[in-house]
Amino acid sequence: MTNVAIAFPRNPIQLAHEANDLQEISQGRFILGLGTQIRAQIEKRYGAQFDRPVARIKEMVGALRAIFAAWNTGERLDFRGDFYRHTLMTPTFNPGPNPFGPPPIYLGALGPQMTRATAEVADGLLVMPFGSKRFLHEKTMPAVRAGLAAAGRATADFAVVPEIIVSVGEDHTSTRMLLSFYGSTRRTARCWRRTAGAICSRNSTPCPSKADGRRWRP
Repeated sequence: MTNVAIAFPRNPIQLAHEANDLQEISQGRFILGLGTQIRAQIEKRYGAQFDRPVARIKEMVGALRAIFAAWNTGERLDFRGDFYRHTLMTPTFNPGPNPFGPPPIYLGALGPQMTRATAEVADGLLVMPFGSKRFLHEKTMPAVRAGLAAAGRATADFAVVPEIIVSVGEDHTSTRMLLSFYGSTRRTARCWRRTAGAICSRNSTPCPSKADGRRWRP
């Protein structure tokens, strides 16, 4: 599993070729995990586009499925979206049917819109490890259920993958630095009291304000 491969600096056809190879090498055990990252990282570090990230990642999943279908069923590749366009698949670049089928696609998500979109189009959700049990049950899972309902999908068809971060060793200095960077790139903050210590974004959850005496803590 890639957890996660940053999606937007990559092209769907590039991702599809890499995922197809890994699916065959692993004999059907590969999972393509994708994530959006944040605007600053995508635009300033990767030099890629980030606008409308929810719509963009949904379309990327659709493009990947169209490419996999062209290889595995012989269906003509004719994907035309707002962000991606794939209409040519010559025999030279067609690997043909994968003996293990196309790999499942999981998405990493935190906010309610991205989480709902993930449940609508992906095969599984990679849960943000900066969170609490309460946040998972009160924020994440309602968004998952809403997305599944909107797409007419059953819960049995969708995987939810909770995660934890483990530091093994005696010196945790590098781990703290890594976690600080990870938290900063997710534009997250600790939302005390209301979400029981869950990590949340300013736009995705009820968050503290100066008026009621609560505050953001990085």
